[in-house]
Amino acid sequence: EGGVAEEVIPNTFDATAMTPEQLNATVAKALDYGHTELAITLAADADATMFSAITAALAADGIEEGSIDLTISGAKTVPECTFYVDEYVNENWRAGAALRSVTLTDATTIGESAFFSSAMTSFSAPNVIEIEGFALEGCMKLTDVYLPSVQTLGDAVFSDCYALKTISLPECIDLGNGVFNSCEALETVYAPKATNLGAIEFMMCTSLMKVTLGSVVSVNQLYESIDNGLFCLANDTKNIE
Repeated sequence: EGGVAEEVIPNTFDATAMTPEQLNATVAKALDYGHTELAITLAADADATMFSAITAALAADGIEEGSIDLTISGAKTVPECTFYVDEYVNENWRAGAALRSVTLTDATTIGESAFFSSAMTSFSAPNVIEIEGFALEGCMKLTDVYLPSVQTLGDAVFSDCYALKTISLPECIDLGNGVFNSCEALETVYAPKATNLGAIEFMMCTSLMKVTLGSVVSVNQLYESIDNGLFCLANDTKNIE
């Protein structure tokens, strides 16, 4: 009675006109308030400094591993190593460990190693066309992937994603080397337009049951045969269609 109303801190904000310092402070304030779902709109040409402002806030002490659902809109490119979980590569490496899910509503390109070894279980990027090498490598908890528009995957994009069971890539044409290397739980890959394949594509995919590809025109000849080159050391599989 007669008290001061508590300030309500939003979890959705437009950062298109913010400086990196302002963005960092805004995200930190939302996290301190207790928000675990964040929706941030960046400028289309947002650079690495703006992404670093986000990761610096997410890397703060007290943010639990796998607790943050992050949506980023507006930005067309996610820079390399943005959420890279390795303290020797990325000073804000704990940001990747904090992620539970990531949605990129407008991005068309994801840089090399952008989410390397992050803790997320879900990843959605409906407008992404190209994902550079190692971008999602080592995301060991990743189970749900939505990439309806991607056309090019660089080397080892999903390598060591141990929990991934099925993936649909309806528009993908080019697969780099070892895209699904050591995806031990992977059962189904649907890529009906994929015509250019890398070497050791499904190496150690010991649960693989069905792969749908296009009319393959090229396979990276790291090995002499398609069998060894694509399914190397996937000997425990029962039937691959």
